[in-house]
Amino acid sequence: MASNKNIRDINKIITKLIDKNISIKEFRDKIESIFIKHQLTKVDFNIEKLSKKIKMERTAMYHKLYNLKIKKPKKIKK
Repeated sequence: MASNKNIRDINKIITKLIDKNISIKEFRDKIESIFIKHQLTKVDFNIEKLSKKIKMERTAMYHKLYNLKIKKPKKIKK
């Protein structure tokens, strides 16, 4: 469950994106990117774990990461 702070942060992000002149695809890509990056940190950038966590096929996840230009960091912060 999201905390009140997380909900406020999400609302701020959405408001900033809405105020920009972007397409629905750009909006969706930015939201997906934020979501996936956050989830990746929770699973130490393990794509298989992420796929299971968000219920997405692993191969589709690799395509999504490629399309959103999300790359594995050189060093994972722990």
